[in-house]
Amino acid sequence: MLVGDHLLPRITPHVGVYATGPENPLADFLASQAKVAALDVALVCPAHGAVFADHRHRAQQLIAHHEVRAREMWDVLQAGPATAYDVARKVFRWVFESAADRFQAGAAVMETIAHLELLRGRSAVRREDVQGVLEYRSVPGSVG
Repeated sequence: MLVGDHLLPRITPHVGVYATGPENPLADFLASQAKVAALDVALVCPAHGAVFADHRHRAQQLIAHHEVRAREMWDVLQAGPATAYDVARKVFRWVFESAADRFQAGAAVMETIAHLELLRGRSAVRREDVQGVLEYRSVPGSVG
């Protein structure tokens, strides 16, 4: 199976929200990983890294990774409303500590938005426009 960047053996593909893309790309990505895991294939050929055989295990790892990351972000919102930038600074601390790497900081914010929109799609958070600034809030009684 040729998977491109969709199923990489060692790194997690970047999934972010962008103006020209879908509103909830992480939900699409996770659903697609589940579909890939259901396929019967002998060999996986990624765009980066060596070929590998256990695509089901890797797809489940990626799904689990994003579920853990979404929970981290939901946990941040338990302290109160925050912008995606504020959440990214807490969850991806190490990226923001290096002032030299603005590209990674931007990618971290776009990935944070993807996770927050996933949670919003699950009704675990809500998004509000507060004087032109989008803030995310956890929904009482929900679980991230």
